[in-house]
Amino acid sequence: MQKARDAAATAQLRLSLFQTKARADALARQITSMTVIIGILAPTGLRQANTQRVLDTFNDSMVRPLCDAAGWKAVRIEPDMSISYGGRPYSQLSGLGPQLSSDQYRVRAILQIALAERAGDRLVILDAADILDNKSRNGLFGMLKRVGMAAVICMTFNAEALKGRKVPDLEKAKIGRTYWISGGVAQPLAAVMAAATQAAPPQAGSQAAEAA
Repeated sequence: MQKARDAAATAQLRLSLFQTKARADALARQITSMTVIIGILAPTGLRQANTQRVLDTFNDSMVRPLCDAAGWKAVRIEPDMSISYGGRPYSQLSGLGPQLSSDQYRVRAILQIALAERAGDRLVILDAADILDNKSRNGLFGMLKRVGMAAVICMTFNAEALKGRKVPDLEKAKIGRTYWISGGVAQPLAAVMAAATQAAPPQAGSQAAEAA
């Protein structure tokens, strides 16, 4: 009789141990599954991999060709969504005072045009392009011509620059038209230049260049 009781107790213990192990194995599988899911959803997981893949495609297919066409350094959007120019963080490109530096302007122009292309926009408007030197302006005009993007590019010049023929003449370069805006009146640059040779130069004004 005692042997039967001992056998029953042993069997019950084994059953209890089996059930405990089964529950432990199930919990272990759940923990493993959750660990995989947590890894996928983590900032450094699948989400980051997908983000980086999309950004690499945008940087390589949309941004880099614009930089190459303009002859400027590479602009990149990094995986953490920061922006760099020639490998330097955007925050380190700042100039003196609150105004944009020429490097910051290049970054903004490149990204604006790239996003406009991506969205299928047919026109971009770029203001304050006079912060660029002549070489960089030519790069900007050449880039827009190469990508076939219509643009209105605004710059500020004084009368001395007009007299010294330092205002870009896009019509002469056969890439667009240039207008001189002074006193709220816009005139073709050629007409203003012709008048300037016959009279005193006009007052300081701004110049808007429409690049085809």
